[in-house]
Amino acid sequence: NTLFVLNNNAPCSPFLIIKYFGPISNILAAAKNGDTLSRSRVDKGIRDLHFIEQNLQYYRNTTPLPLRLMHNDTKISNILFDKTSHKATCIIDLDTLQPDTILADFGDMVRTYTPNYEENFEGVNDVEMRLTYFEALLFGFMGKLGKKISEEEKLSLIYGARRTIFIQAVRFMTDYLNHDTYYKIDYDDHNLIRTQNQLALYKSVMLQADKMARLVTLM
Repeated sequence: NTLFVLNNNAPCSPFLIIKYFGPISNILAAAKNGDTLSRSRVDKGIRDLHFIEQNLQYYRNTTPLPLRLMHNDTKISNILFDKTSHKATCIIDLDTLQPDTILADFGDMVRTYTPNYEENFEGVNDVEMRLTYFEALLFGFMGKLGKKISEEEKLSLIYGARRTIFIQAVRFMTDYLNHDTYYKIDYDDHNLIRTQNQLALYKSVMLQADKMARLVTLM
């Protein structure tokens, strides 16, 4: 009795999920005919669902960028650090390696390195992107790859950060509406809180996008 919000032909790739996220009208109709849990979850997430629908248009049509070998899960917990020097020593969880654009890896680093709180934090109104952390990340990233990527890739980095955060919010919401079949949860509305956490981060990035873009142009 799960409430499917993806079309039947939707691929499993999280980076294509926004293309197949069903319109809110379909979700509401499915909830009306669904079980009590489905209706309750749609009611709880309705404001977030409308926000997602309003922003989907920005991410469904993207400019093609070169494919590169990407890790595709560059969250900070997949990097091991030396206890003494605090320098990164190793990347782990390599089963997600595949061809993708540079936006995938940079976007997930922004998503997980720059927030003041991690994705499970329940005080969602306090979540924000820290510009100084973004600047440090950008400096390290461009310092190593600046001469190896195209100008178009460089100018797309902020878009990639916004897209990755937004996609993760959609993934959490999808799992919440489908009765938590993918992500492990610790309590009933865990995936809804994760959704709201990521949307708060997304809004913070949008508010600081001009400052972020200026930092990119300086690199």
